[in-house]
Amino acid sequence: MYRDPATSIVSDRAVNQGRRHRVGGTALVVILVAGLSLIFAPTASATQPTRTVFTPADHVVPAGFGCAFDVQVQYDADYRVIQFEFSDGRVMFIGNGELTTTNLETGATLTWQNDYQRTEVTDPATNDLLIESSGRAALVFWPGDVDHNGQVVGEDGALYGFVGHVEATIDGGTYVLTNTAQNGTAVDLCALLAE
Repeated sequence: MYRDPATSIVSDRAVNQGRRHRVGGTALVVILVAGLSLIFAPTASATQPTRTVFTPADHVVPAGFGCAFDVQVQYDADYRVIQFEFSDGRVMFIGNGELTTTNLETGATLTWQNDYQRTEVTDPATNDLLIESSGRAALVFWPGDVDHNGQVVGEDGALYGFVGHVEATIDGGTYVLTNTAQNGTAVDLCALLAE
């Protein structure tokens, strides 16, 4: 965090003129603070992350890639995702808003409130994508992914809503989700949409 030395200088100028002997000491402190600020400025003024704000596009998750049926996903007008890209390669997403999922075979709908913070980092040794998420978020598992129960997801895929903390690994070569650990609650959204 950057600390502005001007703040210290302004408060140091409020020295009582009757104590002239302290002005020299105050000036020394101001010079010392200013000098230290110059020494530590490169650390304090590290490159700021790139920030992008967007609303995801409505889309259809095809049958077999989330549920046994096509699922339409619609985001409400206030849904926002803020994406931060850091100079060290980390990417952080903060998402908030409602999404409505609809079973396109039956018309059954379900509204899910997403409110999450997710960080993604690529492991340079393996090229795997490491994901960590906290809050409320929906997650699609494709066939062959490993779900939060340690089970390989079947031919229909899976769609879960998570409340809590999730850690996942995506293989950098195959893009298969190879590991998912969850602490909190998991809701099977496909089962709710199939009712």
